[in-house]
Amino acid sequence: IMKKIVVALLSIILCFGLVACGDEADTSPISESDIGELFATPDDFKGRTFEFTGRVLQVEKDSDGLAIQAYYDIENYDKNVVTYYADSSLKVSNDDFISVKGTILGEFTGENALGGTVSAPMVEAESVKVVDYQTAVAPAKKELTLTDQTVEQHGYSVTIDKIEFAESETRVYVTVANNGSATFSLFPFDAKLVQDGKQMDTQDNYEAEYPEISSDLKAGATTSGIICFPAIDEKDFSLSFSAYSDNFNETLNDFEFNIPVK
Repeated sequence: IMKKIVVALLSIILCFGLVACGDEADTSPISESDIGELFATPDDFKGRTFEFTGRVLQVEKDSDGLAIQAYYDIENYDKNVVTYYADSSLKVSNDDFISVKGTILGEFTGENALGGTVSAPMVEAESVKVVDYQTAVAPAKKELTLTDQTVEQHGYSVTIDKIEFAESETRVYVTVANNGSATFSLFPFDAKLVQDGKQMDTQDNYEAEYPEISSDLKAGATTSGIICFPAIDEKDFSLSFSAYSDNFNETLNDFEFNIPVK
C-alpha cells in the first residue's frame, strides 16, 4: 500500500461524507452471500455495514489514525480489505488477528511494496479489536466447562478444565499439577481421544500458537495448556494420557477421563 495511505483514506472519507449527506444510503449489513460481489465491485456497497475478522498484512500509522491491510480469507491469505481507524493508539501488528466493525467506503486502489497495484474494499472502522486465533479462525460451536474431571496418582494430578468443539478441531484445556516428590512427565502428543470406538491422535496447529504444557514438571509446579484433536461430534468421548515420574518406585497408570457432553 502507498506510504501516504492514511492521508489518501482521509480524503476519501471526507468525499464519502459529503456525498452521503445528500443521498439516502443503504446501510444494511453485508451478509455472507454478498462477499463475492463485495470484492468484485466494492463501489456497489458504499454505505453498507461490514463486520469481519481478518489477519493483518500491513499497518500504516500517523497522528490521525491507522490504515490496516488485512486478509479477509485468513486460511488462503486472500481477499484484502483496507481499513481506516481513527485511533492511532491501538496496538496492532503484522500477523495479528483483528475483528472489525465499520462502513464500506467503496474501492481503494494503491501500490504495494513490490510496485504492484492493490485493489480492495475500503472500510471506515467504528471499532477494531485484536483477537485470538480461536475467535478469528476456529470459533467454538460448543464450549464445555468441567468441574469434576481430575485424576490424581502419587500427588500428580491432571485436570481437564474445558472442551471447545470447533469446525476444524477439538480443543482440550488441561492443567497438570505436581504435588508429588519427583519430576513428573506427561507428553501431550501421546494423548488419545476415543469416540464411538474410533481412536484419534493429537493434531498440530502451529498457526494458533496455543499455550503448551511443560512435559517435565518439577515438584511443586503446575502447568496449563491446550491440546488439539481433529473435529469430533458433540457427544460423549474419552481421553487418556500416559505419564511417568523420576521416582522409579512409583507405578503410574494412564490418566483416563470419560467426558460427558450434555
